[in-house]
Amino acid sequence: MPDIQRTWIAVPVFNHSAKLASLVDEILKACPNLVVVDDGSTDTDIGKVLSGKAVELVSHRKNMGKGEAIKTAAQFIIGRNGDYMITIDADGQHYPGEIKSFLEAIRHTEEKIILGARNFNSPKIPLSSRTGRKLSNWFVRIETGRKLNDTQSGFRAYPVSLFNKVSCRSSGFSFETEIIVRAIWSRYDVSEINISVHYPGSRDRISHFGFFKDNIRIFLLHMSLLHEKFMRIIRR
Repeated sequence: MPDIQRTWIAVPVFNHSAKLASLVDEILKACPNLVVVDDGSTDTDIGKVLSGKAVELVSHRKNMGKGEAIKTAAQFIIGRNGDYMITIDADGQHYPGEIKSFLEAIRHTEEKIILGARNFNSPKIPLSSRTGRKLSNWFVRIETGRKLNDTQSGFRAYPVSLFNKVSCRSSGFSFETEIIVRAIWSRYDVSEINISVHYPGSRDRISHFGFFKDNIRIFLLHMSLLHEKFMRIIRR
């Protein structure tokens, strides 16, 4: 069983300084091991925002994408002899108090990815998020045979050993979908726990997901994964 004391929280950050300090304070109430990866923020000095807080900071000199920030966090945690990494977005949509649910799930599992399946019952959930999730879930089911409820959730737990065994080409938002598919192909299990989600109004929400640009990248990723799956089948 994983050692809960060797579980880390990782927060990828790119121009999210407005909410970062309060988010970090809430996370530390649930878990003392926290690394923030500054993915080339230009809005402020993240080091100053986190000054005096019991948090590790790793910085990219330039913006490299959310996927690269997650990979950087995983390698940092591996270097600290960590077992598990729980990622949580910095845009305020996730509730840090629910980290405890992930810790409990990790306590009773072997190496697997644990996805936080967001509750989309609220009418405030953007249509683009609902549609994107449905399409992503559909593609992943075709690619892996697994029916999952939320393949796009950024609130999830990874065994960090996965990052030395599975190689993903994606560097941006599509990374979070690609690693699920490649993990399943590599015989890692994936489970889900139910989580809440908060979508602030358009004025308050800080999102760097480009509707057209990033959705096209995700679509092209799935085309590539489907082609790869087809080639695997015909080579058998």
